[in-house]
Amino acid sequence: MPTSALDLELPDNNQPRCVGISRGKHFVLGFIDNYDDSNLASRELFILVVAFSKQQTTVTISSKHEIAGKPFQETFVIDAGGFIRTNIPVQLVMQNTERSQKVLEISASSDVSSYGLMYQYRTTDGFLGIPTNNLGTQYVVTTSRPLGARRSQFAVLGTEDSTLVQVILRGAVTFEGQSYSPGDVLRFTVNNLEAVQIQGRRSEDLTGSIIQSDKPVAVFSGNECTNHAGSYCDMVTEQLVPVKSWGQRHIYTAARSDDDNIYRIVAYFSETNLTIPGLEHQSLEPGEFWEGRLSGSGLVTSSKPALMMQHLASINGITVDPSIIQVPAEEHFGFVFGFTTPPRSGADSGGYFNFINIIVKNDSRETVYLNGSLINGTNVHESDVPYTSYMSLTVQLPKGEGVYYVEQTDPYSSPLSVIVYGYEERESYGYAAGLSLPTNKQVLSLTPYYLRELGGELFTVTVPCLQTNLASFQDAKCKFATSLGDVLVPGERTDSYTVICITPTLYKNGLTSVYVSLDDGESFPYSGIVYVASEEDLAPLVQIQQMKSEYGNDIVDLTLDDPIIISWDPKSIGEGVSHVTVMTQETDYDSEGNPVLMEGVTVKSNVSNNGRLTIHASDLESLTGDDLSLQALYLTPSAVQKRAIPVVIVWARRIYKVYKIVKRTCTISKYLFKTTVPTGLPACPCNTAQAGQDLNIQEDNFAISFFHPGAENCYRSVNSLPNGAGQQCCYGKDGNILVGPPGGGTADRFGPGGFWNIIWHQWFDVLPWLCLCKLSNNCKEYYKYRPSDDCSDYNPPRPAGGTGDPHLTSLDGLKFTFNGAGEFLMASSAVHNLTFQARMERYRNTKASVYTAFVLHTNDSSQVQVQMSNMNETLILVDGEPLPLDSIPVKVHRLRGVQIRFNSVLTKINIAFSAGIAVTVYIDTEVMSFIAELGAKFEGQVQGLLGNLNGNPDDDLQFPNGTIMQPGSSLKELHEYGLEWLVAKEDSLFTYISPFDYSTYHLPEFSPTFEVPHLNQVSQDIKDLCVDSIECVFDAVITGSLSFANETLVVESTISEVQKGLVKIVSCGYPGDVEKGMLSGSLYLVNATVDVVCDDGLAVKGSSKLTCLEDGQWSSDLPICVVNCGYPGDVENGMLSGSVYLVNATVDVACDDGFSLKGSSNLTCLQDGQWSSELPICVVNCGYPGDVENGMLSGSVYLVNATVDVACDDGFSLKGSSNLTCLQDGQWSSDLPICVVNCGYPGDVENGMLSGSVYLVNATVDVACDDGFSLKGSSNLTCLQDGQWSSGLPICVVNCGYPGDVENGMLSGSVYLMNATVDVACDDGFSLKGSSNLTCLQDGQWSSELPICVVNCGYPGDVENGLLSGTVYLVNATVDVACDDGFSLKGSSSLTCLQDGQWSSDLPICNDVEDVEKTGLHPGIIAAIAVGGVLAILVVFFSIRYVLHKGKVGPE
Repeated sequence: MPTSALDLELPDNNQPRCVGISRGKHFVLGFIDNYDDSNLASRELFILVVAFSKQQTTVTISSKHEIAGKPFQETFVIDAGGFIRTNIPVQLVMQNTERSQKVLEISASSDVSSYGLMYQYRTTDGFLGIPTNNLGTQYVVTTSRPLGARRSQFAVLGTEDSTLVQVILRGAVTFEGQSYSPGDVLRFTVNNLEAVQIQGRRSEDLTGSIIQSDKPVAVFSGNECTNHAGSYCDMVTEQLVPVKSWGQRHIYTAARSDDDNIYRIVAYFSETNLTIPGLEHQSLEPGEFWEGRLSGSGLVTSSKPALMMQHLASINGITVDPSIIQVPAEEHFGFVFGFTTPPRSGADSGGYFNFINIIVKNDSRETVYLNGSLINGTNVHESDVPYTSYMSLTVQLPKGEGVYYVEQTDPYSSPLSVIVYGYEERESYGYAAGLSLPTNKQVLSLTPYYLRELGGELFTVTVPCLQTNLASFQDAKCKFATSLGDVLVPGERTDSYTVICITPTLYKNGLTSVYVSLDDGESFPYSGIVYVASEEDLAPLVQIQQMKSEYGNDIVDLTLDDPIIISWDPKSIGEGVSHVTVMTQETDYDSEGNPVLMEGVTVKSNVSNNGRLTIHASDLESLTGDDLSLQALYLTPSAVQKRAIPVVIVWARRIYKVYKIVKRTCTISKYLFKTTVPTGLPACPCNTAQAGQDLNIQEDNFAISFFHPGAENCYRSVNSLPNGAGQQCCYGKDGNILVGPPGGGTADRFGPGGFWNIIWHQWFDVLPWLCLCKLSNNCKEYYKYRPSDDCSDYNPPRPAGGTGDPHLTSLDGLKFTFNGAGEFLMASSAVHNLTFQARMERYRNTKASVYTAFVLHTNDSSQVQVQMSNMNETLILVDGEPLPLDSIPVKVHRLRGVQIRFNSVLTKINIAFSAGIAVTVYIDTEVMSFIAELGAKFEGQVQGLLGNLNGNPDDDLQFPNGTIMQPGSSLKELHEYGLEWLVAKEDSLFTYISPFDYSTYHLPEFSPTFEVPHLNQVSQDIKDLCVDSIECVFDAVITGSLSFANETLVVESTISEVQKGLVKIVSCGYPGDVEKGMLSGSLYLVNATVDVVCDDGLAVKGSSKLTCLEDGQWSSDLPICVVNCGYPGDVENGMLSGSVYLVNATVDVACDDGFSLKGSSNLTCLQDGQWSSELPICVVNCGYPGDVENGMLSGSVYLVNATVDVACDDGFSLKGSSNLTCLQDGQWSSDLPICVVNCGYPGDVENGMLSGSVYLVNATVDVACDDGFSLKGSSNLTCLQDGQWSSGLPICVVNCGYPGDVENGMLSGSVYLMNATVDVACDDGFSLKGSSNLTCLQDGQWSSELPICVVNCGYPGDVENGLLSGTVYLVNATVDVACDDGFSLKGSSSLTCLQDGQWSSDLPICNDVEDVEKTGLHPGIIAAIAVGGVLAILVVFFSIRYVLHKGKVGPE
C-alpha cells in the first residue's frame, strides 16, 4: 500500500491520467488584512509546501516588497515526498485599501501543493493555494457578513504586466480617492506580482462583486473580522476559484449530522437555479447569493455553475469561531491529496483539534487510504450523504503539525474530496485539501504556436501530467504533418515533462498537426495543433541584398560582382552562439515531381555571429547551377559559448531566407510553365472601387513597380483554389483594371501565402516571370500562360449587414430592426452547406440587445467563431479551438477553406471563405457589427434573417415555412418574425467557453422596446449626432449611450458605401489578341473604345475601332491583320494606275511628258508585304555633258540627281569639278571640266618646304629652307608645257655662315656651305695666328676658330759667333742671343717684338774676348754700361705696356 507521496503514481495503463490535485510549479499568493492590531506580536505568516516528486524539490519563495531594504527571498530544498513550513515576514500582510507589491511568488522545480496560514492569537485562518496554470479571468467575490466597523475585503494579484481589471461592485468602496457605489464599475490595472486590496466601507458586504480581467489573476477574499451567533470575531480568508472552474453539484459536510454551518452560494450566470435540501428552489442572477444554515451533509445542485462557500460555525456540537472554506463540487473531486495541519493555536501550544471530512461514494469506501492505511478506528465517524450515493468520513487527526496523504488507491474507482479544519478557543481554520480544476486535464503545450514554413526552429513540447515512470529513459520523437507527408524528427528530453525538437521544412501554410512520442516512435499518445505561417507574413530572420542591383532584395545577380550583404539578428540563431555557418540549398524536383529544397552546401564557415556578412558572386558561382535558380540560404550555429539546451538541438537550429539567383541563361521548360496553366479562378473586379469593397480579395502591392510596371494597385484573391491557384488583379492610376503586360495582373499557379508553400509559388510563377520578362523580352509569352483577367465575368457579391440594437440590412437591401436574445440563423444554403449564425444578448440592463458572437461554417472549410468575452476581449475560435491572440505574430491566418485577417487592435476581423462568403466583424467596446458578402452562386439559394438573395427586397422577410411577411411591419411583428429563426440547441454551431452553454444565451422571452422614438422628442445631443438616421436615434434613446449610437451610425454608413461599391459594372472584357497587330486602349467598360492597329506591312480587315455596348458586347468582331503592301507612294511628275495594294495586286507607273521613268514601271505586292521593287520616279534628263579632252566620263544616266564623274588621262589633271549632278532644272551642277598638263608634285625638300599646291602649266612653286640651311639650286620652279619643271628640285644644305672679318687680313672664298673652304691671308707686316684654312662641317660649324693677323718683327738676323733661341717673331715674342765660347755679347741678349713691328733693340754682336781686352775698357765700366743698358730696356718695355693698356690695343 502507498505510504507517502513518493508512491502516489498512477497505474500502468496506456493513457496517462492527471491526479487532479491543486498542485503545480508556480503560485502567486497573498495575505489579506487582519483586524486585530492589539495582538500584532503574536502574528505569524506561514507558507506550507508539500512535495510530490520522487526526487528533491527546490522551492523559492520571493516578493518584490522590500524587507529591511531589499526584496524578500528564501530558497529551500524539500526531500522526496516531504513538506516544509516556512515563516514569512508579517510586513507582507496587505492593509486597508492599497496598491502594493505584497505578493508572494512560489517557484518549485517539481509539482507541489501550497497552503497559506495567517496565525494570530485567537484570529487565525488558512487557505489552499491555486497554481497559476489554474487561475482565470472571471471571479465572484465571496466574503462573510461584516461585523460592525470590520470590513469585508478582496485582493487582486497580477500574474502579467498591464492586466486590465474591472469590478462590478455589490458594495460601496473608496479606491484611490474616488468613491464607488453598489452597481458601479471599478476599473484598474495591475502588473505582474502587484496586488490591489480593496475593502468595503463599514458594514458593506462585497459578496457578489464580479471581477473580470483580460489576463489571469489570483483573487483572495474574506473579512477583517466576522462572527456568528455564539462566536467571537475572527478573520477569514480564502483564495477564490475562477468561474471557469466552478461546478454544479456541491456536497457539503459536517462532523456530525447535528452540526449546522452557514453557507453562501453565489452566481455568475443569469437564472442560476439552486436546489437546496429542505428549501424551495432558489433563482439567482449574476452577483446574487443565497445564504443560510444547513445541518450535516447534503447535495446542492445548480442549473448553471456556481460557487459554494462554507462559513464554519459548529464542530461536534460545539460553536466555534468562523472560518471560510471552499466547498468542493463533484467536478473538483480527485484521487490523491496531500496537506498539513497547523503547528499550534493561540490557546494551546499543542495545536488545534484537527479534523478532515472525506466525501466518497459508498462503493469506493474500502479503497480510500490515509497515510497508507485504511481509514478505520474510533476517531472515524461515517454517515451517508442524503439522497446521494456518497458517504462522509470524518476523521479526527492528532493535535499539532503533521503531513497527511489521502488517496483513492483504485484508479478505476470514484474520486473523492477532502476538507481540513480545526478549532481551539476563540479561533478556527479551514480549507479544502485540494481541488481538481478543469485546467488540470492532460494538455499538450506547444511552443511556439506559430511556426515558420521553412523550419529550423526550436520547438518545445510540455506535457503537464506526464508520468515520470513511463518510458522515462527512451528517446523522444516529434512528428510533423507537412504537405509532402509526415516527417519524423529526433527530440531531446530536458526533463520528464519537456521535449525539444527542431522543426522540419513544412511546405505548407495553416494549421498542422504535431505528434510526440516518448518511446522512440513506438506510439504517439500526445498530439496538438500549431499554425504554420507564410514566410510573407512574418518578419524575415535573414535578409539578402545585392548592392546596386536592379532587382531589389532577395534576388542575387551573379553576372555582377557587386557585394552581396547578408544580415540577421544574432539572437535569432540562439543564445550563446558565437559563430555560424552560412549554407545554401538549391531547389529541384524530388522523386514525386515536387519542387523541394536539396541538401545544403556551405557558403562560408566559422562566420562571427555579429549579424552581417559580405560575400561576392564568386562565393556562390560554383555552388549553383548554370541556370536561373531558387535558393534557400540559412545560418546554423558552428560555435557555442554556452547552452541551456542539448547540444544536438543547438547544432540543428536554422534561420532561413528564400532568394533567387540570376544568371545569364534560363530554361523555361524546367518550370513546367506551359503545362501548369491555372484555370477556374475567380474574376477580377473592374476597378479599385469594387476591389476595395470585395472581401474576397485583398490589396497586395509587394514590389509592383518591379513585377507590374505601370500598375498603381494590385490585389490577390484571399483564398487559393484547392489546387493552389490564385488570382491577381492590377489597376492603373485611373483605377481601372489593367490587362496584359507589363502592368496587368497574372493568374498564379500557386498563389503566395496560400495553403501551398512559398517554394512552389516562386518556382512555378516567379522564376518563369524573371526568365521571360526580365532575362528576355518575351513577356507576352508569360502572359499567355499566366493571363490577366479582364473582369468581364465579374459579378460583385451581395452585401448585407447588422449593427447596433440589431438593425439589419438584407442581402437584397431591405432594412429592418430585430432585437432578440439568443442564437439566430442569419443565412444558410445548401450551396457548400453554408451556415451563418449570430448570437444576440441583452445589452446591460436595457431593453436593447446586441450582437456578441458570430459563427460560420461551410462543408469545405474550418468553422470560425468570433465573440466578445465579458472583459470585452475578442476571441476567435477555429474548429472550437481559440487562436492565441495575446501574442500573435501574424495578422493573417490561412486555414482550410478560409482566411482570417485582423488589425492589430482586433477591432476589425475579415473572414473570407473559398466557398464565396466573406464577413467583416467590427468590434467596439459596446457593440459588435458585421458586413457579410455572398457571391452570385448563392442567388436564390439562401434563407435566414438576411433574406433569400433573389434581387427582390420585398420578399426578404420569409419565414422558415416559406410564408412572407410584408415590408412595413411593426417592430413587434418583426420581433415575432425574428424569433422564428432562433437556432435550436442541437443545431447550434457555437463553441461555449466553460461554464457558458446554450441555455446561458437562449432567452426567447426577452421583450425589447417596440416604440420608435420620434426625432422631435429626443435631446439636441442625439439630433446633432444622428441627424436623420432613425437607427442612430433608436439606439441612442434605448441604450442611453451616444457612443453606442455613434457606432451604429458609422457601420450603417459603411454598409451603404459597400453597397455602392459593389454595383455590377458592365464590361465587354478584353477583346482578344490581334495577331500581328495591337490594341490601343485598356478600358473595356460600357462606351469605352479600343482601336486596332496592325503591324507595319499589315492592314486591318474589319473595323479598326470597337465600342463596348450596354449589353456587354463589342460593337463588332475583332478585326484581323492581313498582308498589305500599302500605298506605294506618289510619283512626282507621273501617276499610278491601280488602287488595291494587297498580295498579288499590281500598279503601273507612267511619267508626265518631258520626264523619264527611273525604276520599274510595274510593281507587284508580294507575300512578305513588300512591293516587288522600289517606287520609280519621273525625272528631268540633263543630257550628255560632252567629251573631255585628255580624259573620260563615267556614268551613262543623265537624269535628275544622277551624277557623272570625270577622270583625266595620266599626266593630266582636272581643272574644274570632278563630279557633275543633274539638277531639277535640267542643268548640270557645273561646267564640264578640262584635263590639263600636270608637272606633278616636285617632291619633298629635306630641311625645307614648298609653297604652292598647283602643278599645272605655268604654275610656280617656291622653295625655302629651314633655319640653318641654305638652298642649293633654284628657289623658284615653273611647270613647263612639256610637263617638266624648269629646273631640278633644289636641296637645303648646311650653312656655316660667314666666318667673320680678319683684321689686317682677308678671306678668300664666298661659299659657306657644307664642305666649302675659305682661306685667310694677312696683310704685309702681319702674320697669321691660327689656321689659314677653314672648312664648313656637317654640324654647321667651321673646322676651327677664325685666325687673326698680328705684327711680325721678322727674323732678327744671324748672330755671328752666336746663336738665336726662339722661332716666333710676333708682337711680344722674345728671342735670346747667346755667344759662342770665346766670344762676348755686345748689345741686348734678349730682343722683344714691339707693336710697331720693330725689335726692342738691334741685334747684338759677339766679339772675341781678346779684342775686348785690347780695347782697354775697365771691367767696371763695362759692367756699368751693361747695367745701364738693361735699365733702359726695362723703362722702354714698361712704357710700351702702359700705352697699350690705356688704349686697350691687343693683349697685355
